[in-house]
Amino acid sequence: MKNDIVWKTTCIAGVFVLIFLIVIFTAIYSHWGDQNSQALKDSLSTTSGIFGGLATLVAACVAAYLFNDWKVQKKYEIVSTLALEAHREYIYAKDKYHFFLFQHIYGTPAITYKEVDDDFFKVIAKLNLLDAILDRFKFGIRINSEIKSTYTEGYCKVPNHYRRVENLRGYNGDDLQIIFNNAFEKDQELFKKLLDIIEKVEDKN
Repeated sequence: MKNDIVWKTTCIAGVFVLIFLIVIFTAIYSHWGDQNSQALKDSLSTTSGIFGGLATLVAACVAAYLFNDWKVQKKYEIVSTLALEAHREYIYAKDKYHFFLFQHIYGTPAITYKEVDDDFFKVIAKLNLLDAILDRFKFGIRINSEIKSTYTEGYCKVPNHYRRVENLRGYNGDDLQIIFNNAFEKDQELFKKLLDIIEKVEDKN
């Protein structure tokens, strides 16, 4: 994107300078050999004045173009940052849930379901914010259905029985893995969408 701006600006400036030189040489040629050099001076002065005004106008147009491009670039940066953060935080929350289920087997530090649930609530809030921004910016990609299938229809559907550590102690590793897989069996499409968003931003840079 930045290279494209430089190229367009250079082309505009080049065309502008070329036209200016053509007009200058035309004016000099037209008055070549005139006894009264005042006509040539007036012609050059008028030409310089016109092109001075045009130069100001072109500079203003280029500045406006660059400003609008900066705004677009900033929007993409916001989307990319949110997508990367949400992707990372979702993986962290998912791993934390895994350790919650397996803590009596792994012997890891105690984790409460509330800790897990709080992390998921935060990351889902960030994903919902990202989806709202995608809609507002007309990005062409939405993740609302993936959020619903992953969180509402997946994670939140895990029975309350599996949210108490004392109940989990009665299950072996295979049983716990099934619980975990059932909670996140629909999140692959969400991951894919997040990567699509990040890739689309990279293509714009």
